[in-house]
Amino acid sequence: MILLPYESWEIDSSLTVDELVAGMTSRTKPSKLLCTGSRNYASLQGGIHARGFCLHRVVHYHNSSLPHIYGRFVPRDNGTTIRVRMTFDPIVFAILVFMVGLFGIAGLVGILQSIRYAAYTFLMAGVLILLACGGFFLEAGRTQNLLSEMIENMQRKAAGGNPETDDADPNPASIADDT
Repeated sequence: MILLPYESWEIDSSLTVDELVAGMTSRTKPSKLLCTGSRNYASLQGGIHARGFCLHRVVHYHNSSLPHIYGRFVPRDNGTTIRVRMTFDPIVFAILVFMVGLFGIAGLVGILQSIRYAAYTFLMAGVLILLACGGFFLEAGRTQNLLSEMIENMQRKAAGGNPETDDADPNPASIADDT
């Protein structure tokens, strides 16, 4: 069982690094503190540069479990390998560690002082970890699908097909799971 909220994988693409940067830049929006405006928005936001990217999904609701996506472009002879990893937002992770630490200290103090229900604080810490990590892995699956579909559509468009409906090449971006 994986306890840390972390996921990594690779996407092999036939596109060059420059094509990936241009295509991803046109399909994402720059990072904003608040998402305002219409519902016609890009699905991902963040920064993209020649060495890689840092993105996260755009949602119009509060969700602390949204993974941050870090990617690195590795050029090959016939395209690019994109090494992707997803983790919690560092601030959310720090708050989670702090809260679990507080529950742990309270539980230890309670046990040392023979308080009857002190062991329940460890249960509360476990529930907090399960909720946070469960939400992360649920959102990580959605985010992985979204990023993979974006790369597939870019490859279809570069090959001259319709990026939304062309089924000539059903899986142009092969995904190898590293976790």
